[in-house]
Amino acid sequence: MNGVAAAAVACDFSIASARADEKDGSARFVLVADWQAPRPESALVEVRLTPGGEGTSVRIDSHSLAEYGMRAPDAEGSGSGCLPCAQAQAKAGLVQYSRGLAMGNMIRAASCLADALSGTPRER
Repeated sequence: MNGVAAAAVACDFSIASARADEKDGSARFVLVADWQAPRPESALVEVRLTPGGEGTSVRIDSHSLAEYGMRAPDAEGSGSGCLPCAQAQAKAGLVQYSRGLAMGNMIRAASCLADALSGTPRER
């Protein structure tokens, strides 16, 4: 568990939640990238540690913050060329969202954490 906390610090993630099961020795962490100024495209990284006969297995999953309470606009959102749509969106206060940026952030976050857990140095 200390290794995940150290990896989170190395990647500049905030630990949103952590839970350990004393019965089976498993643990689950939820980490947040861009925690100082989160955006819908910011990455949430879930780390699961499961002990086994050959050591502890690590599973890393990443998602965008938009999947946890912020809904991404549909294809008719910004950039559609529909002026009334854009004006309605501005009035409704909808959040701009880039699926490509979110995917890139998710990949970078999971990669950084995997490298930090394995002890591989990263260039920033």
